Amino acid sequence: MTREQNIAILSPGDMGNAVGKVLRHNGYGIRTSLEGRSQRTATLAAAAGFDIDTSDRELVTNSGIIVSILVPSEAIRTAERIAAVVKQLGPDDPKPIYVDLNAISMKSAQRVQEIVEDAGMRMVDGGIMGGPPQIGGYQPRIYLSGELAPQIQDMLVRGGLDVRILGPDIGKASAFKMMYASLHKGLTALCIQASVSAKALDLLPQLQQELADSSPTMLTNMEKGVPGMAPKAYRWVGEMDEIADTYEAVGMTPTIFRGAADLYRFVTSTELAKEVPEDPRKSLDETVTILANAL
Repeated sequence: MTREQNIAILSPGDMGNAVGKVLRHNGYGIRTSLEGRSQRTATLAAAAGFDIDTSDRELVTNSGIIVSILVPSEAIRTAERIAAVVKQLGPDDPKPIYVDLNAISMKSAQRVQEIVEDAGMRMVDGGIMGGPPQIGGYQPRIYLSGELAPQIQDMLVRGGLDVRILGPDIGKASAFKMMYASLHKGLTALCIQASVSAKALDLLPQLQQELADSSPTMLTNMEKGVPGMAPKAYRWVGEMDEIADTYEAVGMTPTIFRGAADLYRFVTSTELAKEVPEDPRKSLDETVTILANAL
C-alpha cells in the first residue's frame, strides 16, 4: 500500500476508531500512534485493525493524511506536536495533509492552520455531524472547508464516508459544527438542568408526566440524552467553550454555553465520570439521582 493510501488517525477513541474501521473496510491503510493514550484507546485501535507506529516520526513518515479527532482541548496541542515532528523532515521529504475534524471554534481552527502551515503542511478544516459511522450502516455527515477539501472529499468518499464541502475558507466547517452541536448538546444541558432540579425538588415524575402530555419529543430527548451524555461529558466541557467562542466572535452572547460548560464540568465531578460507552446505560432517574445527590 502506498504512503498516499495510508491515513493516520489521532486518536482512535470512539469516533476515530469507528472512522478508521470504515476506511479500512474500504481499502485504506489506517495508522495511529498511541503516545500518551489510554489502555482503552489501545484496545479499540487493535480491535479496529489499526497499524500502530512506535513514534510520531514514524507515523508522519508513513502517512499521506493525518486526521485529528480528539477532545477539543487537545486539538491545538496535537497540531503543535505533529508540526514539531514535520519540521524535522528534510526539505524534499513528503509532508502529510493535516485534516482537523475536531469540535473547535473558527478561531481555534485558524490557529491550527497557522501551526501546520508553518511546518510546511497543508490543512483541511472539518466537522463531524452525528455519531460514529458503521460499516454498511449509519453514516454521520463530515463537512470540510479549505482549498484541498475536494481532494480529501474524494478520498474519504471512496473510503465509505459521507463528506460534504462548505467552501475554501479554513474555519467555516468548524463554525458550522459549533452551530449544529450547540443545538443538540445545548438542549441536553437544558434537560440536565431541568431534570436534576426537578429531582432535587421531588418533582421529576410530575415533570415527566407534563412532558408526556404536552411535549413527548422533549421527554424522549430527556430520557435518552441525559443518561447518554455521561460517558461524553468530559469531552463536552471544552466543546461548550469552543461554541461560546464561536458565538462571541460573531457578536452573540457566549454566556449560555459558558454555563453549559460549567454544567458538564459538574457532571465530570460525579461518579458518572467513570462511565464508558460500553457500560450499560442508566435510566433517567438513576442518572439524575446521582447528580442531584452531588449538589
